[in-house]
Amino acid sequence: MNGHVYPEATMETMDSPRNQPVLMLERTGNRFTQVKMPGEYLDRSAVFGDLDNDGDTDAIVAQRSGDVRVLQNDSVHGKPRIVQLIGNNKNPRGLGAKIIVTHEDGRTTTRWNTDGFGFQSSFAVPKHFFIKPIKTIEVIWSNGKKQTISNVPTDDLIVIKQN
Repeated sequence: MNGHVYPEATMETMDSPRNQPVLMLERTGNRFTQVKMPGEYLDRSAVFGDLDNDGDTDAIVAQRSGDVRVLQNDSVHGKPRIVQLIGNNKNPRGLGAKIIVTHEDGRTTTRWNTDGFGFQSSFAVPKHFFIKPIKTIEVIWSNGKKQTISNVPTDDLIVIKQN
């Protein structure tokens, strides 16, 4: 997000204009390249989540005294598998857990089960998406206990309840 919160921001007063061009980056191989987007904005907050349930993270961005934009991410190709954690009574959403997925090709993907990003930002209910075939799922819960699922169900939604 970019754009000044100060209405008096100009090149002369703050060495930066109030409105600023959008800076959006796209991963290309092992590097990031800038995506050209028209317009200038005063972005102040964002909400992230998979709005269309296709396995990638979309965003809703709000400006200071301006429009709200929906940024749809179409980078994932394939059917997503969703992993959702259910914790214990003290931590029903399983926040703080670490999820390590080993795929059929031997590669691993690690995710952390959190519920936020920072000031004026948010993230939807913690769900984790994986496209490649899954061999095993290891969950390290916030209390340090490990749980491994070797016979991973082929369902679209895989719910793991804390032991």
